[in-house]
Amino acid sequence: LRGEGDVPAFDRFDPVDLPGAVLPYLTLLDVVDGGRSFLVRLIGTGTTVAVGRNATGDYLDATKTGDIPLAAFKRYRAVIEAQRPVPDIVDYGMPDGTGFKNRLLTLPFARERNSIDRLLGVYSPSSLRLAKQMLLAITTPAYAEVLRTTWTL
Repeated sequence: LRGEGDVPAFDRFDPVDLPGAVLPYLTLLDVVDGGRSFLVRLIGTGTTVAVGRNATGDYLDATKTGDIPLAAFKRYRAVIEAQRPVPDIVDYGMPDGTGFKNRLLTLPFARERNSIDRLLGVYSPSSLRLAKQMLLAITTPAYAEVLRTTWTL
């Protein structure tokens, strides 16, 4: 999609080209004010079911607290700054001492040359049960802790 070093336009992307198993775990975000906030344009059914509501139309901004939103914001801003995809593996620690990992990939898109205005994220949880528990309580900052994140530029 990229071609000659430019960030691809979203209209060059067709979700139909993705394996069906990926679609429930996609999140499409509009970049607002250069990355100060993000508007959830679309959230996959897997995440919607786990969270218990459809977050489409919600704004994600720096007022969110807790390790999980802060780690996501850092990753989103790294994608904008680097103008390239950022893979990540995040280790989560649960209050009961258990943990799990999510593999994540965040891709940039731009309508105008290298002016990123949209992000596409996809994740793959190592434990669907623990991921669902974490997502259900994501608004409670102390519920899950990000122990380590491995994205690199």
